[in-house]
Amino acid sequence: MKQARLVASAREEFLAEVAYYKRVSPGQGARFSAAVEEATARAVAFPLAGSPWHQGIRRVALKKFPFSIFYRPEADSVVILAVAHHSRLPVIGVAEFLSSTIRSNGALFVQRDPESCVAEPAIS
Repeated sequence: MKQARLVASAREEFLAEVAYYKRVSPGQGARFSAAVEEATARAVAFPLAGSPWHQGIRRVALKKFPFSIFYRPEADSVVILAVAHHSRLPVIGVAEFLSSTIRSNGALFVQRDPESCVAEPAIS
């Protein structure tokens, strides 16, 4: 049976959003958490059904929230790389999943150090 694993940066993003939604409205943090769990379950059950994003990374949109999970299917698991709001590109903190410099979705990803990648505006 496949499992989902969250990288540290995805876990931090997830927990920050849960905390935010808890502050905004009672019960909203739990609803956000359930939406992430449901999207993750879809990714685990049907790993190739998510929309292709870049270099083997796929994404699944959350229901009722403007977020997506970005993941990479593996033989025995699905690795959740980011939980990102639709208004921004995900910051994926696992260097082995992305090359040091790639162009994707209108942004240039520059690897600053081995532990992180950051999105910067693309130069036209």
